[in-house]
Amino acid sequence: TGPELDRVRVQSSVPRIIPRCGSLYARRGARKSARVGLGDVSIEEIEAFMAQIPFNRYLGIELGELREGYARMLVPFRDELIGDFIRGALHGGVLSSLIDTCGGAAVWTQTEAGDRLSTVDLRVDYLRPGRREGVACEARVLRLGNRVGVADMRAYHLDKPEETIATGKGVYNVSRSRVRSPEPVSEP
Repeated sequence: TGPELDRVRVQSSVPRIIPRCGSLYARRGARKSARVGLGDVSIEEIEAFMAQIPFNRYLGIELGELREGYARMLVPFRDELIGDFIRGALHGGVLSSLIDTCGGAAVWTQTEAGDRLSTVDLRVDYLRPGRREGVACEARVLRLGNRVGVADMRAYHLDKPEETIATGKGVYNVSRSRVRSPEPVSEP
């Protein structure tokens, strides 16, 4: 470890996953939309937001499907993602980052505008080596409380979705926005 590394603080593989921001709610009625939290957000708008996260861009994470309490994401294969060059296996960090991001996205679908997420705890069990091909991850929300969300994730190769290569469980801190949407007023 050199002096440059001593100054680096490691927090989470993806510190703030898809925080809600008002710009996602600017356009409504897009062709592909998913009911997310309090508003309709198009898949394209969420992809555009995720593309702003440099590490997600580097990995090439793509949003496959998003709905209330569920997310599916993909990472296309690239040689730069190999961790074991002898066996040709994907780096475990690629799988854990995909699992973390996907779990956070699933929890995010159940939050409100202005809320933010960060990873508190992440457990990944590597069951099989990742081959030299694209990987997908599915995440489902197990529980969402006022301050903490929990998601269950499963990663697999696109050509064999029945063959799980890694599983994960993520715990996410939900920082609630101080600004809340007003409750609808009923007319007497």
